[in-house]
Amino acid sequence: MISKEAAKRLSVMLLALVMTLSMTGYSFVEAFAEDGDEPAASEESLKKETSEEADSKEAGASEEQTDNVVESPEEVRQDEAEPADETNPSEEPVIVPEEIPEETLQSPAMEAAEPGEIKIRASIDESFISVFWTKAEGAAYYKVFLNNETVESKKIDGTEDKCIIPLGNADLAVNKVRIEAYRQKQSSESTSADNNAEGSVNGQPVMTDEKFAEGVTDNVNVIKRGKLSSSNTAAAYLGLNLRTLLGEGNDGCAVAQGAATDGTYAYYMMTSSTTQKGRVIKIRLSDSAVINYSPQPISIHHANGMTYDSKRNQLVCVGYGSYRHQLTFIDPNSLTITSQQEVKYSHADMEGHNYTPNGMAAIAYVEKYNVYVTRERGDLVSGGVNDIMVFDADTLEMIGYVRTKVTKEFNGTYQSMDADEKYVYFLISPGGNVKNNIVVCLDWNSENLLPVLNGEKSYIKELWYANNDGSGTKDAVLTIPIAQESEGIFHTTNADGSGNFYVSEYYGRWHYKTVTKKVKVKVKWKKVRKWYNKKTHKWTTKKPKKKYRGKSKKVWKYKTKTKKKKVTEKDYWARDDYVYFIGSF
Repeated sequence: MISKEAAKRLSVMLLALVMTLSMTGYSFVEAFAEDGDEPAASEESLKKETSEEADSKEAGASEEQTDNVVESPEEVRQDEAEPADETNPSEEPVIVPEEIPEETLQSPAMEAAEPGEIKIRASIDESFISVFWTKAEGAAYYKVFLNNETVESKKIDGTEDKCIIPLGNADLAVNKVRIEAYRQKQSSESTSADNNAEGSVNGQPVMTDEKFAEGVTDNVNVIKRGKLSSSNTAAAYLGLNLRTLLGEGNDGCAVAQGAATDGTYAYYMMTSSTTQKGRVIKIRLSDSAVINYSPQPISIHHANGMTYDSKRNQLVCVGYGSYRHQLTFIDPNSLTITSQQEVKYSHADMEGHNYTPNGMAAIAYVEKYNVYVTRERGDLVSGGVNDIMVFDADTLEMIGYVRTKVTKEFNGTYQSMDADEKYVYFLISPGGNVKNNIVVCLDWNSENLLPVLNGEKSYIKELWYANNDGSGTKDAVLTIPIAQESEGIFHTTNADGSGNFYVSEYYGRWHYKTVTKKVKVKVKWKKVRKWYNKKTHKWTTKKPKKKYRGKSKKVWKYKTKTKKKKVTEKDYWARDDYVYFIGSF
């Protein structure tokens, strides 16, 4: 008779032996036969399991199973197993698992997924919807819906994480976007009498589409700026001569360069062609009253571009020369410099090009995306100029690069620029093939900045072309009837999304003066004889040596004397700067 303690140790040893044999593929009987010994008990008696436990194991089999697997002793629940001896329920049972059918191992069913949530970023204007979404792991494809209607019947490849789809006649008053992610799973229903296993046909799994993730957003970012069309504008002179309002002489800060507005006041950067320093003049838009101006000239070097940063309440200027890679920040109240900082081109190695651009020539701040949009002085990648660089306003780090194809078509003198959430406005003065002051309007594909708008720092590392079709060409051209150079441009925004546009003009001309000067004048003195020289064919007062039979004549001989006379001459290069309202667009 075996003691309880010995029986318990024997049960544990038998369980370990069963586990080892099942992992190596041998049966319990075969193991003892090889040694020439008879087993202590039959294999059938050691394979007893409850039907509930067998069902539980079958349901728990996953698609990763590739061989017979046995749970560890710690994982065997004693309350689910039959006692080894009914008369002695304290003894632990021995469990032998069933073998997993080979068909199940070849065609495992996918796990049922709980519906997840997709993060959506969307932007709508009058012509298209741009949708960005977070990739769902394992997605086979996505479907995009606008206002509960399928935007397009075609499936969107799950490898993409954005799409741009025309809106047609969609109602922009309702701004709801929904994205559904689908993947394939093995069907649980038999579809053929020849099925070898449930959910398979001829040994192959039957796959169906399963929606496992969904995202919905009701607050889509609508771009209100309507599509612009080319037109001739009307320039209404506002009666402002900035140089005289600033009280500067023509040798001082007399050239209007960059201009900006905060919606209430307009700011104009006035620079000196001699020293390249500047002063800012602040004027109220409602009544053109001068509010303030910089007390002293500030180091800015030309300052072709200026903008107002509404988030930080500061004016931001770009310069030239050694200043072309930095931004100058100016307090809008004191109109003095608060700081000057270099921008960061660390993200300029887009498309494998690692280069430093040739600096910034103009600038605009876009509040919606919290970015500075700048016009590049030169692009060492393509050899062109006037492309658009986008900088994070917090870090001054370059986060986007927009190619334009307007330089060849409009090769005039590029001046300042302005921008809003949809368009960039290049101000160009006559020169080359440009005969008038114009504003070239470019849709700069602002939907690329939706990650920034949504607070993410997944910066855009690829280049893209201006305009939604990727052509880089202009959307519209506004022609301004101003004869001289237009230097600054800015606009305020109305409730309907339209903008009131203003430009400043630099009018340079020569200033003349009349003075009395002593000049030499010819006067008649006496008559003298002249002879005609046949060799030189000229008349001369020198008498020929030999007898002359040629022509001769008497003429008046002239002499000069000094005389006072009034004359008009150039005095200096006169400068004036006028401001115009060019319309609402």
